[in-house]
Amino acid sequence: MGTRNLSTETSVQRIFRTRIFGSVTGIFVSKLDARTSTRQIQSHLQRETGIRLKPEQLKSKYNTYASFYIPCGQDVRRRLLDRDLWPKGSLVKPFYN
Repeated sequence: MGTRNLSTETSVQRIFRTRIFGSVTGIFVSKLDARTSTRQIQSHLQRETGIRLKPEQLKSKYNTYASFYIPCGQDVRRRLLDRDLWPKGSLVKPFYN
């Protein structure tokens, strides 16, 4: 699924996406340095956005990178999906439950 502007999504598209993928509950960030900690992510986000969030480290398929789930509301999610907030080469996507 490519990048999508959620603000231009129609209600039918939103219902279809929700039924197929589940609801969006936060963001998924991956391909970060394997030594990245939840505390580092939390500090970075608070410094850059002024918002205190509680990232959860996920088990990665390989030990060469780190992955995180960051629970957040829709208003914060749009800010967190900004690629300029994350290191070059990282993967940032909506997280569906």
